Amino acid sequence: MKRILRVTRNIAFLLLTAVSMLCAQDCPINVAGVPDFYTFTLSEPDSYTANQCLTDYGAIIRIDGALYHQTSCFNPGDGWVAVYSKTAVNSASLPFSVDFFFGTCMYDAGGILPVELARFSGAFESTKVVLNWTTWSEWNNRGFEIQRVTEALGGEPVYSGWTTIGFVEGAGYSSITTDYSFIDLSPPVGQSYYRLKQMDFDDAFSYSGIIAVDHSVAGENHSFRAYPNPAASSVRLSSKETTIPEDTPFSIYDVTGRKVGQGRLSNTGEIDLHRLSPGVYQLRLELDRRDQFIRIVKK
Repeated sequence: MKRILRVTRNIAFLLLTAVSMLCAQDCPINVAGVPDFYTFTLSEPDSYTANQCLTDYGAIIRIDGALYHQTSCFNPGDGWVAVYSKTAVNSASLPFSVDFFFGTCMYDAGGILPVELARFSGAFESTKVVLNWTTWSEWNNRGFEIQRVTEALGGEPVYSGWTTIGFVEGAGYSSITTDYSFIDLSPPVGQSYYRLKQMDFDDAFSYSGIIAVDHSVAGENHSFRAYPNPAASSVRLSSKETTIPEDTPFSIYDVTGRKVGQGRLSNTGEIDLHRLSPGVYQLRLELDRRDQFIRIVKK
């Protein structure tokens, strides 16, 4: 009898450990979409795979009673994203809870991204600057103001120097990938900075990250990356094309363009994020020939 009891206790301990491991996994950090379609940004490393995504997050999930199936899981270069489409007829509402394989994640209305921006880029072509951006999904999106500033992003408040140079209408409510573009026909000579001001129908708004376009070095854009991204406490910088010099000055800006951190790179290329609140930031590297911006997510 004692042997049976001991075995039972061991089995119970193993089951409890397995459940704890599953529940310890982070919930997706962001969600965007419409009732028929949702995308979740995952807290997973670049080495993650689509098969792991299906196993970890489930082929079918439940959102407030409505069933959704995973249609894809991919990494566009800025973190893994799981995409789910509705399979049942009943409606999900906001706020809502999501039952993943490893546990329940709660989302309130304030946590839903009105637009999930997949990418935002710009390039100088001949005499003009061409801006391109893509959304995975849109919720209540009236459109995008395109804003530009030409002065250096070193002073505060940075957003006082931004000028609106155009507007592009949004898709409103969309559950498909949507591509946008805008042409700046008269960009100033030298380096200019651009951002998008996404505007809802109810006049709420949010800002994209900041990108830089320079006439003098058109087409030169080293692929600097920060990893892990999203990050809990710190990121490390790397580049396949060039070496990032030690002691390079850097600054960190929030989504409004306000500087929230600065310093110089160590020989490891690591940057401490402990003092930042969870959210999306732009990391600016002040290099000799041109500044580089890297989007980072603090979870």
